[in-house]
Amino acid sequence: MSDLDRLLDELRQRRPSTRITTQRRLVLEALMADPARHHTCEDVAAAVAQHGVKLDQSTVYRILQWLKNAGVVSQTDLGSGSDVYALAGHPPHHHLVCLHCGAIIDVDDAIFAGLRRTLQLAYRFEPRIEHFAIFGMCQACQEHPRTEDDTFEDEMA
Repeated sequence: MSDLDRLLDELRQRRPSTRITTQRRLVLEALMADPARHHTCEDVAAAVAQHGVKLDQSTVYRILQWLKNAGVVSQTDLGSGSDVYALAGHPPHHHLVCLHCGAIIDVDDAIFAGLRRTLQLAYRFEPRIEHFAIFGMCQACQEHPRTEDDTFEDEMA
């Protein structure tokens, strides 16, 4: 059984009343073609178009949101101006994004265990911290500060 077939079976179990349409399958195939990559809606639409199917970005967005709600895809903002989507990893990971140089550092999910527990106990709230980005300044930029005209933050604006 292929990874795609396993994922489709998992979706059918999680959402038994929902059909796996051709469009949903093509979006999953596009994500699975490069599972380590963060994809924008535009990226996914372009990958699907390579199969001869044109989906507008709003359709791709709705499918990605459906997959996110099913727990198959995670969504985050890495400061590029568009949210990005990735297949939910096992274990999940997060990112530190440097506002000065744009470097992205992967962070293990375990770092959020204490925060999850605190939110559960103090607020009786079940957080979904699935693909989180924290913006700040990397070590290299702290050691060698750039000028104001030279920052990734300015490019994002």
